[in-house]
Amino acid sequence: MNIIIPSLEVVNENPIEATHASSNRSQRYGFISSQEIVNALGESGYEPRQIQYGKVRKDENKGFQKHIIKFRHRDISDIGGEVAPEFVLINSHDGTSSAQLSLGLRVFACLNGLVTGDIFQTLKVYHRNTDVNHFITAANELRSNVPQLVERVELFRQKQLTDASQKQYLIDALKLRYDQPEADADYADRREWDTRLFYLNRARRYSDGGTDLWHTFNRVQENLTQGRPNSGIRKLSAPAADLKVNKKLWNLTEQYLLNN
Repeated sequence: MNIIIPSLEVVNENPIEATHASSNRSQRYGFISSQEIVNALGESGYEPRQIQYGKVRKDENKGFQKHIIKFRHRDISDIGGEVAPEFVLINSHDGTSSAQLSLGLRVFACLNGLVTGDIFQTLKVYHRNTDVNHFITAANELRSNVPQLVERVELFRQKQLTDASQKQYLIDALKLRYDQPEADADYADRREWDTRLFYLNRARRYSDGGTDLWHTFNRVQENLTQGRPNSGIRKLSAPAADLKVNKKLWNLTEQYLLNN
């Protein structure tokens, strides 16, 4: 029996249900069924809660495009009632991505998904091996890292940033998406940068205030990926781009935990 995945988007061709790769792939390309992965993970307690599809530029790739599925395990508790560990699967059937499984966090207040960086290994299965048991093994290995993830969140909460450190963190975070103008750049370019920098650290909820690294990270992550009106920061609409920026931001936050 196929497990039904809750979806945020409705499309005519669902890449989860694909039974073969796109026609532009050679015979050497190994098809990895996302539905089989979902079913296998579901039998092991990993429940899908969200799916996102990438945009398709060519009609021939509809139903085969990159997609991201996020899971929660039924036996893993929330962290302090604020966040919950989740497991992030990315796959495609058009050659644009290997199949990957990463560890992340779901933030309840904003419903944003955080993705851990290089501190936790990401499993990559290239499209030459179609054994879905790899994903069960990988998910269980990632699950064993949840206590370390809980500890990491607490360390982020305990880390207080000085005004200077927080200002530099904002600059470094904004540079993950936008180029910082030179000192002699046009006034309009410098003003645009300063406006983005100002809004990047604006809290959307009273509970998001604070100078600790965890709350700063959450404010920046939401504004950097979701954008906000009049800020000049555009929302990341492509799931893969969102995932990439999230990983880079987590790595940056790790640097500030250890070095500042």
